[in-house]
Amino acid sequence: MEAHPVKVVGVQAAPAAIYSGEEFVIEARTDRPAQSVALQMDGLTYAMQGSGKQWHLRRTIAEIGKKRFSLAAKNIEEKPGPQQPGEVVIQRRPLPLAQVADVSVSPTELYAGKPFVIKTRTTAAADRVYVEIGGERHLMDGAGTEWIYLAMLDEVGTSRYKLVARNADGREGAAREGQLTIIKPPAGPVNVARLQVSPPRGYVAENFSFKVETDEPATRVDIVIGSTGYTMRGSGRRWFLDRQIEQRGMIDFSVTATNEDGKPGGSQSGLFMVAAHPVNVVEVLTAPEAIYSGESFVIRARTDRPAQGVAMQMDGLIYALEGAGKQWQLRRTIAEIGRKKY
Repeated sequence: MEAHPVKVVGVQAAPAAIYSGEEFVIEARTDRPAQSVALQMDGLTYAMQGSGKQWHLRRTIAEIGKKRFSLAAKNIEEKPGPQQPGEVVIQRRPLPLAQVADVSVSPTELYAGKPFVIKTRTTAAADRVYVEIGGERHLMDGAGTEWIYLAMLDEVGTSRYKLVARNADGREGAAREGQLTIIKPPAGPVNVARLQVSPPRGYVAENFSFKVETDEPATRVDIVIGSTGYTMRGSGRRWFLDRQIEQRGMIDFSVTATNEDGKPGGSQSGLFMVAAHPVNVVEVLTAPEAIYSGESFVIRARTDRPAQGVAMQMDGLIYALEGAGKQWQLRRTIAEIGRKKY
């Protein structure tokens, strides 16, 4: 009398998700007690462990994909029963989520229209990291856990940003948000590009015109003439000032332009000459009308403006007249008879 064949009536793999390189168990159940159960896979036969109707085999498989196998149980007479097919699917274990660990922004002061750098480090290797800023989403540059993005915002004020990392499985970690403060960039220096004084040589109490051109629009231009400072008139790049100068001599002046932040640029200086007006003799009279040899007479001179001194030259000699301001005179006695020029 022959023993009944033993059939494999149930096959189960655990855990439900089998990952590459990790151990799993194939469990088999037979319809009656078996002498042994064998599993065949990839041309190899493996003896399962167990007894009676419950059998199992522990395996580790590195290859990813579907693996087909067959099970056969032997009865007490070592005769195999029918084969029972089965399969397992070996998966790659999901990659860990890449979370944004920290964020740094440089420089510390962010100016509108000027580039700045956002750097981030992730907790695990990321396939991609995105930054949302200014209403747009951008892909950051980098690899692994180190990522960087060169950004620029044109509007002054507060702007929010958000970073999110994605691993190679396409799964995104939690978003990391922050806030940026964008300020107006400091104004560049305004320098004096050209200055002019007219006339370059003039007279005391005359009007001197100063004209200045700057390389960039200025909010203010100051001029120091001698030791006295003045604010010039004008706007943008063109500025001017008219002043009467009472001081005589070589006069120095310097000009400084101020930008919209109230910071002065480099100064430029110049020189101009102020001389006293020439004094002209406008009238000469002699008294008395008839001048006689050996008798005293007076020559009177009047100038067009106050004079420091008046001199008369006659017969190769120079005589200083007496007087002040515009009125001067000289008393003389001449023995020679005839015409005398002076």
